Amino acid sequence: SGIHDVAQPVLDTLALQSGELVRLSVADGDRLIWVAVAQGAVSGLRYDPAREQGLAASLAYSASGRAWAATLPEEQALALVAQQGLTAPDGAGAGADLTLPQVQDVLAHTRSTGHAEAADCFLAGMAAVAVALQSNGASPGCLSIAGPTARLTPARRAALLPGLRNAAAELMALAPASGLLRGQA
Repeated sequence: SGIHDVAQPVLDTLALQSGELVRLSVADGDRLIWVAVAQGAVSGLRYDPAREQGLAASLAYSASGRAWAATLPEEQALALVAQQGLTAPDGAGAGADLTLPQVQDVLAHTRSTGHAEAADCFLAGMAAVAVALQSNGASPGCLSIAGPTARLTPARRAALLPGLRNAAAELMALAPASGLLRGQA
């Protein structure tokens, strides 16, 4: 697929700049799969999602899932969320459970801001910000920055957003080199 050769330098640079975990996820039919990662935290508290690589992102609870689902027609996005289920992931913060109308509100907010955020709802003590990869057709995936909520505060997520958007645009400029990013998996 060429995804790692194409994407890894971009992910590594963003991880170094942010000092946090950076992940790329790609669309695979009706799912969003985490496929590449770079760790920017060199000491202290780190988020290490090794158990999640290669798995489908939660469309309701992860920042990546929210960013990607928000690019879909609303009926399709809500149907996929319902199909995946609304039970909060194991390890999510207390009170993280969402209803379908709440997910609808989250996706509307994501559409209006052009990015998604999640804090304590995918994993207690973890926060993330994500943007969908922009394409002429359906979004081929997402790029996200994640880390401990103690460091990745709302203000810090906002400060990291321009670099995240630039890295996503850089990935899409490289998309012709990867079948996954071109949507031809």
